[in-house]
Amino acid sequence: MKLKFVPFAEDERLIDVAQSRKKFEQELDDLIWDHGVNDPRLAYLVHEIQMLRELEEKGKTVEPTF
Repeated sequence: MKLKFVPFAEDERLIDVAQSRKKFEQELDDLIWDHGVNDPRLAYLVHEIQMLRELEEKGKTVEPTF
């Protein structure tokens, strides 16, 4: 499973934090629905969602990919 952040506008070097968080949350929900709560990919998704929420709490709307 290859996950991608949502690019910000036309600049592939930036991601939209809120959209990426929402996308990961949807993937998390879909994964739980399809495979249950024992799927090893859940830990990665939860980690990414937490990281993006922390960025949002700090007021960041975009984040560089590098």
